[in-house]
Order: sequence, then C-alpha cells, then structure tokens
Amino acid sequence: MGHPAENKKHFTVEEYLQYEEESEFRNEFYKGELFPVEATTRRHNDIAQNIGTALRKHFTKESCFVGFGKMLIEVEKDIYYTYPDVSLTCDSEDNDERLIQKPSIIVEIYSPKMVCDKVSKWLRYRKMPSLNFYLTISQNDMMVEIYSRRKNNISLWNFQYFTNIQDIIHFENLDFELPLASIYEFVAVDAV
Repeated sequence: MGHPAENKKHFTVEEYLQYEEESEFRNEFYKGELFPVEATTRRHNDIAQNIGTALRKHFTKESCFVGFGKMLIEVEKDIYYTYPDVSLTCDSEDNDERLIQKPSIIVEIYSPKMVCDKVSKWLRYRKMPSLNFYLTISQNDMMVEIYSRRKNNISLWNFQYFTNIQDIIHFENLDFELPLASIYEFVAVDAV
C-alpha cells in the first residue's frame, strides 16, 4: 500500500465499493482509508497478460475465474481490500461480480520502489484460508518468488525463487506449470 489518499474521509466497505465503481482511479482499502494504486508500465502489463493468459488457457474447462488488475480481492472482510495484478479462484461459491473472496493464486508484479509493499501484502495474504500460491514477480529483473502453502497445513509455507529463463514453476495440487519463458515472453528484463 502506498500513502493514504488526500481525502481523509473514513469509508465503510459499502461506501468504498460504491466509490470504486464511480472512480476512474483505483484505490486499495485498509481500515476505512483509501490508498491510491500506482499506474503500471508496459513491462508490468505484458507480464500480467502473459500470466493471465496462461492461467485462462489451462483452467478453461473448470469453473475458474482469472482476475486482472481491476478485480478487487477481499483479503480481510471489512478491513482490507486490494487489487493484485492477477488472481485465480476456482471456488464455485466465489461469484460476486465486484470482488474475489476465495483466491487460490495471487500474483503481484513489482518495481524496485514497491518491494516493501509486497512484504506488507504477503503478511495479510497468507492468512487467507483459500490462498495456496502467492507469486511476486520483478518487472525489471528476471526473478519470480513463490510462496506455496504446504498441503493440509494452514500456517506453513514453502518459499522458492526462480531466476533462469529455463525454470518452470510447478503448482502442486493444480496440475499446472508456468515457465519463466512464458512469464517474460516479449518482455525485456535484466538477468539476475
């Protein structure tokens, strides 16, 4: 999250959701305050499209939904709402038109100035019972970090990072693989 919006008004969740429908700019919500979402870059956008396309192609036969940067996530009911870059839900009860409540995958693409943001979000995301995978992806360097929830354990997570174009990320329990070559296709980034 960035700095609070200039408007110091405290919002209820319903006021916030209404405001977001009418606003041309996106804001994240935390305990009644709004935090503007920063504009993205071409690289950021290309990476998000690459991941979203891979997820959509793989999960077309299932009743899954892939959300992009303008799809809100309810991280903590009435407390924290955010716009990850890409998300996936396959829960048949997760069908609200305005937001995703039970994501299994959340992807955040970051620039060097957003490194602190990814840590603060992770501290909240990991508490979501439905979340099984949290990816943070650098838009400047070839680096993907993934937190994977351990099977049958709500509080234990595995951490891996990938920096080689030949690396392939395996999403256990989802029968899905995502090569770094697909994530960074048509994107000029530096090697790590």
